Amino acid sequence: MAPNRRSRARIWLWVLACVILLGLSAVPLSMNVRATQEAQDIRQALRDAALVGAARAMITQENLEFQRYQLEPTAESRSRFTLSAAAATSALRDAQSAAGEQASVEASRLANEQAEYLRQVDLVLRAQGSGGASVAQQTAAASAFQVLAQDADAVLLSSSNTAKDQAVALHNAQLSVLVATLVTLVIGVTVAALGGMAALTGPRGEPAPPVVAEPEPPPHTDPLTELPDETAFAEHLHAALAEAQQSGGRGVTVLSINLNGFDGITQIHGHDGCDQVMVAASRRLRRVIRDVDLASRSGESGFAVLLRDMTNRPDVQAVTGRIERVLCRDFRIQSGITAVTASIGIAIGPPDSDPDDVVRRAHAAMRRIRSADGGVAFFEQNDADTPQAAAGPGGGPAAAPAPVSDLTDDLRMLLHAGDPDGQLVVAYQPIARLVDGVTSSAEAIVEWRHPTHGRIGPAELTGVAERSNLTTPLTARILDTVAVQALTWQGSGSPLAVTVSVSPRCLADPLFAPEVHAAIERAKVAPELLGLGLAEADAMANPDLVATVFGSLRRSGMRLTIDGYGVMPNSLPRLQRLQFDEVKLDRSLTRHLSGSPAGQAVVLNTIELAHTIGFSVVADDVGEADTLGLLHQFGCDHAQGPVLGGSLPSEAVAAARDQIQHLILNAIGRADIGT
Repeated sequence: MAPNRRSRARIWLWVLACVILLGLSAVPLSMNVRATQEAQDIRQALRDAALVGAARAMITQENLEFQRYQLEPTAESRSRFTLSAAAATSALRDAQSAAGEQASVEASRLANEQAEYLRQVDLVLRAQGSGGASVAQQTAAASAFQVLAQDADAVLLSSSNTAKDQAVALHNAQLSVLVATLVTLVIGVTVAALGGMAALTGPRGEPAPPVVAEPEPPPHTDPLTELPDETAFAEHLHAALAEAQQSGGRGVTVLSINLNGFDGITQIHGHDGCDQVMVAASRRLRRVIRDVDLASRSGESGFAVLLRDMTNRPDVQAVTGRIERVLCRDFRIQSGITAVTASIGIAIGPPDSDPDDVVRRAHAAMRRIRSADGGVAFFEQNDADTPQAAAGPGGGPAAAPAPVSDLTDDLRMLLHAGDPDGQLVVAYQPIARLVDGVTSSAEAIVEWRHPTHGRIGPAELTGVAERSNLTTPLTARILDTVAVQALTWQGSGSPLAVTVSVSPRCLADPLFAPEVHAAIERAKVAPELLGLGLAEADAMANPDLVATVFGSLRRSGMRLTIDGYGVMPNSLPRLQRLQFDEVKLDRSLTRHLSGSPAGQAVVLNTIELAHTIGFSVVADDVGEADTLGLLHQFGCDHAQGPVLGGSLPSEAVAAARDQIQHLILNAIGRADIGT
């Protein structure tokens, strides 16, 4: 019995040692948790410092460009200032959205100070255009920059100190983990020795406990972006569809995403620049999807996203909209600023779908929208007929060929250089009064004569500018051109006001109104000879912002037009408070007016209501002389369109005025006789 008692005593001693070992193991475990948190904190602090540092550099650059413009007030130096100011504003906006809580608050304060600085700069520039800025105005601008720069330096210093503090805390936590691990190791060796002694002196023949292998890190990870690769994506997609089928779930949605523009980035920033964009894009992508979803690397310049248990189109569109917006924002990399466009193909897979087929459909949709220079598209049946819709290795999208056009960097460099080769070509569509046939104004129509890709029409050019955050610099360049032309027509004794359509993206840019005023001042043209047009849907989307931005421009004397009017119900009373001067009937109302009695009634009521509120009315896209007569009968004020010659070079507009007047007078005469 004595040996058995001694054996049991040894066993109990070993159990006690194991319990002590387990208790001590909790110490390094908790310290590891602390060290992990400290590591996360230092990463955030370093990220905050990097974001604020980039913004500070951009703020310095914009002030340097402003000073250069004051010394040499040319269109090129003005364009450089506009781009640098937009970059500083964008950098502060990124800091607000991506920084930690405290740094985000500080970035918001800096953004407000940036807006105040730009406002003071605008006052100085406007004063320079009318005879020279006063000492008080220059002092106010300098003081605003000094406040902005000092606060930015303070925020940067605070972020750097926070990063240093976190680094010290991380070092202390790692040291604590090391000490606790050594202590636990010594006790572990002791316990192992006791266990060995118990095993040697205890009963023989008992099997040793099985050895449990340590878990391996997740396989199939892309080394650059640290996202799952195509093989891992295929495995997750199979599992998600199987789970949906077993549980009665809704299924999945697969997004095939390609970033366009890497050829231009490679030429300007090299392959390292491309890698930096891919890493930054992967981080943005992870931030805008749910925790249950999966983002993976796909091909050289793409990603694939798995949306679990999401098949409702509005929900999918909301997600893809967020993804497109974050991917199309400017990227700040080591060698400068660049941007890409995104092509996103969407395929919805019910629970019983074949996984590889869902991926192929998403990729086919992406290929289709990519050929249109980017955007978002759901899979359509015609996509399946394209031979390019094959899947790549692991079921992921195959490597896509070069896109039709990578225009983002080309447009950025063109505007920065001031368009020295005249690639942006402006034509003018005459707008004539229907009461007497006199051509009173014109609408500017802009296209891009790209040296490689040929003619790029107005809609595509606007799309590239919107995706590249270049709408304000592009509009400023167009206004410079049309302002000079308006001044030329005025000098010839036949003045014509010129209207330029603007993107709604301009309204959110604090530089937009100052750039419009600057264009007027540079050309020394009367503000009444320039006008701006905004689509009805865009005006209704944010009426308060429209009232603020366009209100200041209207007070300066510019003429403001609502484009595409008549397709949104009950919009006219809401447009009244925005104080536009005229509305332009949507082309769907005037295109086939002469053969549609119902359409004529709609147009007549629309014109009468617009006149009641105080708007002048322009008929757009008029294609027939008979339509001119009807519009005159209905009381429409002006008309434009193919029947009046369409878009003409500037030198042809003056020559066409007599012909246009003759055409309208004949149309009015026929209409009057017919009544």
